Amino acid sequence: MSDYDNAIFRLATAQKAEPEDYIGEDGLLYCGSCRQPKEACFPEGKTFFGRDRHPKECDCQRKRRETLEASHREYKHREEVERLKRIGFTDPAMREWTFENDNGKCP
Repeated sequence: MSDYDNAIFRLATAQKAEPEDYIGEDGLLYCGSCRQPKEACFPEGKTFFGRDRHPKECDCQRKRRETLEASHREYKHREEVERLKRIGFTDPAMREWTFENDNGKCP
């Protein structure tokens, strides 16, 4: 698993209670910021490794994960563009050519 995948997994399965988090009337951990549950019970009283509940993303965790994923996609895109420029342009100066930099002298 890559560092990125590990980071996403940690965000998705984070059970660490923040100081503002609280336990609701149903016994589940709730986010103190967005007031959404950070845990959910398994259906029909089933358990997994002796636990009757599993992590659940609250709105805050989902937003952090989505931001991280978007940042990672942007990074991978820029990396791919640079790789393609290295392959496609033999002269390093050509890598900086853009339509914005065009002076319009060569139609």
